[in-house]
Amino acid sequence: LFCPDPGEVKNGLRLTPGLRFPVGSRLQYVCDEGHTMEGNGSLTCQDHLSLDPRWSDQPPRCVLTHKPCKNPGVPDNGYQTLYKQFYQASESLRFFCYDGFELIGEFTITCLPGPPSRWSSPPPFCKVTYEELYNDRKLQVSRTTDPSHQMRGGNIVLAIVMPIAMVILLIGGIYLYYTKFQGKTIFRLPLSNSHSYSRITVDSDFNNPLYEAGDTREYEVSI
Repeated sequence: LFCPDPGEVKNGLRLTPGLRFPVGSRLQYVCDEGHTMEGNGSLTCQDHLSLDPRWSDQPPRCVLTHKPCKNPGVPDNGYQTLYKQFYQASESLRFFCYDGFELIGEFTITCLPGPPSRWSSPPPFCKVTYEELYNDRKLQVSRTTDPSHQMRGGNIVLAIVMPIAMVILLIGGIYLYYTKFQGKTIFRLPLSNSHSYSRITVDSDFNNPLYEAGDTREYEVSI
């Protein structure tokens, strides 16, 4: 008595060869890499008294192993919908960019079953748009050429320079006051109280017998 041939298993391998399987024969199945076995991988040909021999179980199935895809990350200046750390096979992830930025790449990527599981395309990135760069440049130029902006800058300079100039003038005035006016009374004192004398020459008109007529004498006159 023999059991019928159970056949091969898709995405798997039967380790026991043969075409005829008598009662008591055993079959062993294994699955290919990246696949998981569903069912019993070991079968035995059993004898039934009232029936023909048959296998102890149905052949197993080898199914693809669906490992999740890891989140590729949020692009700079952008965001994701339904952010999760892992995504199962066939799940999709959609990307968006903030205002002023343009998305380069695929808007939507899908987790493809492995092995190993992978994303359908690389994640996109967000690039600043030409209009945004132009507007920023225009704004900078308008700020530098705006008269009101220049006036505000001049007012700021005056607010800084004027107090400094006033402090310098005040210090200079105090210095001049003490050096030119107060210095005469404080530092320059008279050396003595004696009167100065000047030598004068006069002609003598006295008829003094002690002196000859017409002689001239020098006198010290105290002033």
